[in-house]
Amino acid sequence: MGTDKLRFASLYLYSCVVASPVKAEPVKEVDLPGKASRLEAEVLASAVAALAVQFPHMFKDSVKCKRPHMHVDNLRDSLFQAKVVSALELRSDEDLLLWLLERNAELGARTDEQWFDALAPSKGSAAKAPAKSVVEAVKKSRLHGFFLGLDPNWLTAQFEE
Repeated sequence: MGTDKLRFASLYLYSCVVASPVKAEPVKEVDLPGKASRLEAEVLASAVAALAVQFPHMFKDSVKCKRPHMHVDNLRDSLFQAKVVSALELRSDEDLLLWLLERNAELGARTDEQWFDALAPSKGSAAKAPAKSVVEAVKKSRLHGFFLGLDPNWLTAQFEE
């Protein structure tokens, strides 16, 4: 009887580890020991989780998700590397969430044409119709009211002003 349990456990372990492997992902800088303070890590994690709950259709499991989607860990790490919490002296997840929602609203105020221009592959070329993927991304962002995933430069542009 004991060998049956052991055999079952072995088969279960095999199915978990070998038959359906978990994809390995690189550790984000924000998660490295000694990089972010406990408070900063908690503020980032909580605010980004709240944003993902508010916009569930716009967050994906894939680290390499396509525009306009975002990945929770990528956003946390981007915010950490931009030093948003310390630069803006944010003390709570509510403060960071509010700041993110304000940036989202600013991006949402752009017209579709402004988005098409901003996301055009080459700025110097003659005006032509935007790529279908760009049109679809803007359309999906409008549908769900989430724009932070459209422009990968919104965060760095925020601190250049």
